[in-house]
Amino acid sequence: MKVAIVYTKERLAVNEFFAKKLSEYTGGEIVDESVSDRYDLYLFRCENSILRTEFEKKGKRVVNNALTGRIANDKVLSYELARRLEIPFLPFTTDAEQANFPCVAKSPYGHGGKEVFWCETREECHFVDPMIYQKPSVQRGKDVRVYCLGGEILCAMERYNEHDFRSNFTLGGTCKRTELPSRVKEYVYRILKVLGSTMVGIDFIIDGDTYYFNEIEDVVGTRMLYHEGIDAAKLLSEFILHE
Repeated sequence: MKVAIVYTKERLAVNEFFAKKLSEYTGGEIVDESVSDRYDLYLFRCENSILRTEFEKKGKRVVNNALTGRIANDKVLSYELARRLEIPFLPFTTDAEQANFPCVAKSPYGHGGKEVFWCETREECHFVDPMIYQKPSVQRGKDVRVYCLGGEILCAMERYNEHDFRSNFTLGGTCKRTELPSRVKEYVYRILKVLGSTMVGIDFIIDGDTYYFNEIEDVVGTRMLYHEGIDAAKLLSEFILHE
């Protein structure tokens, strides 16, 4: 089986370790988005859902599938999915004039804590691109990422940042493995059942005893897994090669 591991140049530059591990375990070739249709399986480590759709129409196997790429990489669509599945999330608007302040402003298409801003007043909202304006949680800088593989929960990592309202591990947050309440597991499985994702991270904001859905990470980072001694590239490769 010919495997293409699809990266943008920017993502490959900061994730070369993981890319090489995937290539080692799958025997696949690391390629960019100009990739041809001569491969059997396309393992996407970039967000391009349009290209995924094209390959799926040609009968190619695509990981993650195009539906996951489309929903996960648009926070508005992700929240619409959560609403349909009756999963709680913090209220938001896409109109700064309707936002309550302070709020968190974030790009619908951002990842890794990038393009996320704290806004005390409406006057601070000088954004050119479309943004989501969302009510902040009372307990800032704390969330949990649920790693999922093959439709099952792999593990959950709690993240906390004492110096930033963003909890991301790559932004200086700390992490520890944690157990999920049964209701949160049910939320996760509702999402996985609809999307049919191979490997994703599903993030929840923790506010006391309440878990609010935050986002789905399609091209999910794996540094926290390696921090726990889990070889994410090996697990993902074994799954897709033997599924």
